[in-house]
Amino acid sequence: MLAGTKVFLSHIVAEDAALLAHWFADLELTALLGQQGRSFTLAQEQQWIAARANTVEHERTFAVVLRDSERLIGTCSLHNINLFFYTVPLSWALLSAIKPCGGRATAVKQYGC
Repeated sequence: MLAGTKVFLSHIVAEDAALLAHWFADLELTALLGQQGRSFTLAQEQQWIAARANTVEHERTFAVVLRDSERLIGTCSLHNINLFFYTVPLSWALLSAIKPCGGRATAVKQYGC
């Protein structure tokens, strides 16, 4: 677990599937994430968690959780992890009903991640 001042990163677990499916069923959100025209069902989220969430060799996805309430508010993914050059693209989606972050810099200030 990696902890900031207001949030921590944790493994995505099966219990997170319903909330993730609710978020990723929104076509506007998935378009913003580069998945135009795609939405995801509960069954698809459950399958993804079981098969891929933390098992793909060069990718990792974490749950972003509020420290004070332990409420899931989004995800943080590392893609194309390159252990030779120590590089990794990062993507995240803070998806909860909390007020929008306004970008990475604001999210880092606001949530300490």
